[in-house]
Amino acid sequence: MNIVVAMHHEEGHCNGSFGLAKCLRDSGHRVIYLGLMDARKLVIEQGFEFVPFAEEILPEGALTGSVGNERLFARFVRTFTDGHLDQRLLSSKPDLLLCDTCVWYMGLRAMSLSIPTINIATSFASHPNAHIPPFISSRVPQPTWLGRTKVRADWLWLRLQFVFTKRLASVLLGRFRSPSRAHHLTGEFRKLSKRSGIAPKENRTTGSLKLGRG
Repeated sequence: MNIVVAMHHEEGHCNGSFGLAKCLRDSGHRVIYLGLMDARKLVIEQGFEFVPFAEEILPEGALTGSVGNERLFARFVRTFTDGHLDQRLLSSKPDLLLCDTCVWYMGLRAMSLSIPTINIATSFASHPNAHIPPFISSRVPQPTWLGRTKVRADWLWLRLQFVFTKRLASVLLGRFRSPSRAHHLTGEFRKLSKRSGIAPKENRTTGSLKLGRG
């Protein structure tokens, strides 16, 4: 199989994927990384092929100090739907895309192109429920009514923080409007999801993929 791996460009995300990528390569699959130029050197050092994305807009090192650059961000977002991202996704003739949760635009466009896609994460993130606190919380859950109520309150507080410190700060101040922080931009996710013909459903998958030997 030709397996494309799309990871957020920061070292922690890339490093978290290399073990799986090496196992796939050792099993006879071709593994190609697709991403921003800031990840290229790290990927090449691990012996994998690398296909750049948006390299004319974001050459290596361009993300440094780009937070809040509205013009740069607008150019970057346009590559999602102007054919550039689609072309790069299809260039390796992928049989499967392994997509970091933080580069959701890769996954949305891949699914619209009928490329089988598996979402992967390099951190222990969970979704709201009454039994497990957010992974950034220090609360020890208790199997009581009061314990579940406290966990629900933790999730509610986290969501309120997100609305005010991420979404509103992005819209009003441009604080998070950067290609390096596209994972914060819920509004952009919804717009691209709609244009890709995929209805977003919180904490739900859009389908299933069975993997087996052979």
